[in-house]
Amino acid sequence: MLEPLKNIGIPSDILTTVLDNVGACVYVKDRSGRYIYANRQVQELFGHSLEDIIGKSDEAFFDLERSAQLKENDDWVISKGKVLESEEANYLKSTGERHIYLTVKQPLYDDNQQIIGMFGISTDITAEKKLARELKQQNEMLNILMDNIDSSIYMLTEDNHLIYGNRSLAEQFQRTQAELRNMNISELVDEQTFKALAEHNRKVFESGETQKFKEEVRTADGERRFYWSVKVPYTLADEQRVIVGLSTDMTETFLLQERLREQSNRDPMTGLYNRRFFFDFAEKTMAESERSGRATSTLVIDVDDFKNINDNYGHPAGDRVLKDFSALLERLVRKGDIVARVGGEEFAVLLPNTGYQQAVDVARRICEQTRITPIKLANDQVVNVTVSIGVADNPASKGLYETIYGKADARLYLAKNNGRDQICAQD
Repeated sequence: MLEPLKNIGIPSDILTTVLDNVGACVYVKDRSGRYIYANRQVQELFGHSLEDIIGKSDEAFFDLERSAQLKENDDWVISKGKVLESEEANYLKSTGERHIYLTVKQPLYDDNQQIIGMFGISTDITAEKKLARELKQQNEMLNILMDNIDSSIYMLTEDNHLIYGNRSLAEQFQRTQAELRNMNISELVDEQTFKALAEHNRKVFESGETQKFKEEVRTADGERRFYWSVKVPYTLADEQRVIVGLSTDMTETFLLQERLREQSNRDPMTGLYNRRFFFDFAEKTMAESERSGRATSTLVIDVDDFKNINDNYGHPAGDRVLKDFSALLERLVRKGDIVARVGGEEFAVLLPNTGYQQAVDVARRICEQTRITPIKLANDQVVNVTVSIGVADNPASKGLYETIYGKADARLYLAKNNGRDQICAQD
């Protein structure tokens, strides 16, 4: 079978060497399916020399009941006179091993253009098919995992475009996974959220290291959700830099933490801030006030004759007075002011960015409104209360806030000693 090539000047030993080193099984069969030629790969596959293979058919080497496609393909090529490219699964008779080949078969003609057989090249792709099958299975398992995990998993480019988003992410933003692909995250969130997320992503790319963030995101219906995000920088095979991220919805946990933190800062009866929080916040506010040069004032307030209320009406009535006065006090100050219960019937108000005269005006308004606002007790009883207030502002004494608070507290007692139901802003 090497004669035609020998006729163009190529020695048979060179042809044999070439065919033995093409990395595939090369063979020639006659019309009856008997081997006329088989290269070294075929000989090694069958475990026989060329002399033992010549004249034998595939029945000698393959389990044809399990390799029926092999003979069907040969017969089709010879009967149709056409080239066939296909995958074949063949089982060796000697070992029972299954091999998958990418095969090209075509008819062989004589000088009269009559089909006298066929020749073929079969490349063993068993390993590649096994690897592809394993990769497919792994991808299927990975997709099942990623689409059924509660966390959002995604891949982002440096310009914040999504390459991938799992089902959880798609459901979060009420989109399909196909819609998410190549979408910029700026299309999914409001401007403020996008700026925060983009800044986090920038830090990941710049550091080249895994980063963890607490991230706040607003859903399509405006609900606030909090996520704990782990973002990993990664370089794809095409040198594209991306972030692989996993964001777990921790809203309930974070809100619970906020509630617990808020509760630890609050007086349980009145709902106002407690003494510890008030002084911590005041120290920070005073430090900022001194740096900026803006005044901050403090009011220290005491409910007059509170012991008499408890004695005359009972402790539940006293609690009612404290609760109602606390609500009134919060209504009379600005949103940014800090109101606290610092003792039994003693309250304090921190007035940031408020000078002496403004603080005096606030104190007078509290005195007047308290005086004219009756408090309803149980059994349709009504009690009128008054308060005494001491006022101090930060220019009066620089340094520790306790010093300023002490000045307001001292003036409170001057107000009480001077007859109650009044303010004192001077020593």
